[in-house]
Amino acid sequence: MLKTKIRDENILNTIDMMESALQRGINLSNQILSFVRSEVSKVGIIQVKHIIREIERFLMETFPKDIEIKVEISKDLYPIMGDATKIHQVLMNLCVNARDAMPNGGVLSISAENIYLNEEYARWNPFAKQGPYVLITVSDTGVGIPKEIIDKIFDPFLLQKRKELGLVFL
Repeated sequence: MLKTKIRDENILNTIDMMESALQRGINLSNQILSFVRSEVSKVGIIQVKHIIREIERFLMETFPKDIEIKVEISKDLYPIMGDATKIHQVLMNLCVNARDAMPNGGVLSISAENIYLNEEYARWNPFAKQGPYVLITVSDTGVGIPKEIIDKIFDPFLLQKRKELGLVFL
């Protein structure tokens, strides 16, 4: 209803961002419920570039202005099979962690490119298969992950909040 009554472009953009965040919240709630119920995720063909561009818009609007957001996406980026909500959630968690690790500002970079894993790489990595992939990289100029928890960052339910570094791992 607001969109029909408001003509200010900035306010309309904010409303669009709020709608998008609301939809992501709904998707996240559904994902949590499906995890609790052990449901299968919604895997389909997705364009990662759209997810990254949506995150970029959100970061530009909400992150402190002393954090520079850099996004580089290959023009011919492959579509992938995956759960868009889960990919969005992982990327957002990485970006929030990056923001918290840069209390005095810095650079947050997100990139996506096509890569090809060769037979030799696949042989040395038990979970890898030879073939084309999309590589998504999130990096920042923050303070880094403390040595005492670096080995635990992939534990399923690690929740670590450090106020002095501002790190959150889920």
